[in-house]
Amino acid sequence: MGVCRTFPRSIVFATTQFFGLRLKHLFLIQEITRVSDIILHTLCNSTTGNLYRTSLKILFIECGVLDQQFWTHFYDVANLTTNSLVQSTCLFLSSLNIWLKHDINLSPQREGDEPIMHFFLKLQTPFPHLSILNRCHLFLQS
Repeated sequence: MGVCRTFPRSIVFATTQFFGLRLKHLFLIQEITRVSDIILHTLCNSTTGNLYRTSLKILFIECGVLDQQFWTHFYDVANLTTNSLVQSTCLFLSSLNIWLKHDINLSPQREGDEPIMHFFLKLQTPFPHLSILNRCHLFLQS
């Protein structure tokens, strides 16, 4: 295309109305496509949709935060999770304050229990301690 790689990004991605090159930002296109893919496949109940649902369940378990509490605290616990496609998508959504509504319901093992990681997040535990506590949570399967 003949565009220098050091050309200002604000001009590259701006519309022609503002004399930009009107190129689409590949990261945004990738993440938006991924979100629509997750929604489409989980609604169709396809094999890929089941894999997405399973990946989300694993992400919830790994974080130790259940249900809608997950989205409000995801930025705090994202580093506790394994790098994955679903984790990347959740980080993208969380950065834009978008919640992906789902029907995944992971109930506590006992009646009246509260997820322990949610409790530690309420206490605003520093990340190094949170990391250690999460390893204990995963080991104890609580």
